[in-house]
Amino acid sequence: MFKTNPLRNQRVFCLYHSPIKQGGNMDLLKSFLDKNRSKTINIHCVGDAMIDEYYDVKVSRISPEYPVPIMKSYNDWPVRRPGGAANVVYQLKHFNTKSMLVCWCDDLGKSVFTDHGIAFSCPIGFSYYKLPIKRRYLDDGIQIIRHDIESPECSLDECSVDFSLSQIRTIIERTYVPDVAILSDYDKGFFSGESVNPLSFYKNVKTIVDPKNGPLSKWEGCTIFKPNAKEAQELTGRKQWKDQAQHLQDKLGCEAVVITFGGEKVAGIHNGEFFCYYPDKSVVVQSVVGAGDCFAAVFALAIGHDFSVPEASEIAWHAGAN
Repeated sequence: MFKTNPLRNQRVFCLYHSPIKQGGNMDLLKSFLDKNRSKTINIHCVGDAMIDEYYDVKVSRISPEYPVPIMKSYNDWPVRRPGGAANVVYQLKHFNTKSMLVCWCDDLGKSVFTDHGIAFSCPIGFSYYKLPIKRRYLDDGIQIIRHDIESPECSLDECSVDFSLSQIRTIIERTYVPDVAILSDYDKGFFSGESVNPLSFYKNVKTIVDPKNGPLSKWEGCTIFKPNAKEAQELTGRKQWKDQAQHLQDKLGCEAVVITFGGEKVAGIHNGEFFCYYPDKSVVVQSVVGAGDCFAAVFALAIGHDFSVPEASEIAWHAGAN
């Protein structure tokens, strides 16, 4: 089984223990695990990193002052986890990869990422930059409330955003060439610069874009475009997934479009051919925390092992859907 308790954040790790029980193509999943053991894949994840904070609380009554739950805890020390693009790289730790996070970062982020064994690089000279924080308050694993602490473009102005991306280009040019690069957009400002196209950082490298919003022109030339169902509809204005996939492939000139539908299915288009993977049975989603990050990580790894896009989509579905 895949774990859904966000305090544990162990979705991908459990794929090793029971992939066959999830009901998919047993030979495909076994082949993926065998390839993972035999070969190391190099992956970059570039984009918006965040910090996830979890507070363990108890709720036993409603406030007499206003109809909201009263949360009680014995301490105010959170469990801190890598979030956003950092969580994508963290998921890859459980597999045979050499992965690196390229992002904006502050002192707290550096501490959290280092504590979780994440290799990362970031621009220097931005002491006023603050990493977005998502604070989740949970009672027995059930989220009571979430408090997001962030500012537009993480307090950077337009010139600083562009300058930071020029530094990031230098960082990428001086490191190893990856097999796959994930561009992970959470609309926190990392990809808001207009003078530098992040896709230009990678030539002759398979690029997977995990978008949050447009304009679509920003992602022209990527190898694979991977929105979820909500994002695909907003980016295209179309209701049917085949229309969405065709529109996105035509606009971006990409090899493939992969659209995720939570625990229901994953569908898309690859080299002009539509595909759709329905699992043997639907999944009752108890928590969506980290599911998309998990899918992106395993999908990129499967692409790095030369699985086809439909095959990689099926493999990744089993990692991210439960």
